[in-house]
Amino acid sequence: MLYSLSSKQNTRNFKLFAKDCLNTVRVWYAGGLTNVSLVAPQTAVQLGVAAALPEQNKVLNSFIAGAVSGVFSPGELVIIHQQNMKEKKVNLNGVQLAQHLVKKYGVFALFRGMTPMVIRDAGFSGFCFGVQSSLKDKTKQYTDNQLVLAFGPGILTGVASAIVTHPFDCIKTKMQLNLHDKAYSSMLRTAWYMYKSGGVTIFYKGVAPRGFRILSANIVMGVSADKLRRLLE
Repeated sequence: MLYSLSSKQNTRNFKLFAKDCLNTVRVWYAGGLTNVSLVAPQTAVQLGVAAALPEQNKVLNSFIAGAVSGVFSPGELVIIHQQNMKEKKVNLNGVQLAQHLVKKYGVFALFRGMTPMVIRDAGFSGFCFGVQSSLKDKTKQYTDNQLVLAFGPGILTGVASAIVTHPFDCIKTKMQLNLHDKAYSSMLRTAWYMYKSGGVTIFYKGVAPRGFRILSANIVMGVSADKLRRLLE
């Protein structure tokens, strides 16, 4: 009898544990589908524009490509609010949430945070496609090791990109999360309020996980851009 009760208790505990794990995964991947549907066209724009523009000004062209992809900022705003609402156990898909935000705050609210996102993406794309490609050309003068060429410039420019662009990502997120607060209606005003509340370090909160993401994306996208340029030649 004791064994039976113990078995039932263990089963119940396992079910509770499994449920908690499932809920945790759901929170982790809140906005995941919206993110996939956003990243695909955003990456295509960055890769396409960077590869299609003249090779002579590839660094400048790469910054331009990133700035152009900043038009997808409403998508990131929706993802952020999906993640925030998931913690409050409110389940809305991307379209439903966008409609809810437009109804509550107006259509222009979807474009809040576009300025810092344009700067952030211009920086990321510039380092990823332009600076990385130029650094790779310089590295070829010293080695033809494909592993070094693939990872060396990618790692260096990835770290630089994370350091330079992360403050703008923090500002963008703060602006997009606080649609109800006019204190966060512009990039400069938001940056000032953030600085007053947390100093310089507040602009680098979360830099480690985002830095890892940028680092891996930088290497993959840099190699992809080189291959795409060769195909277009």
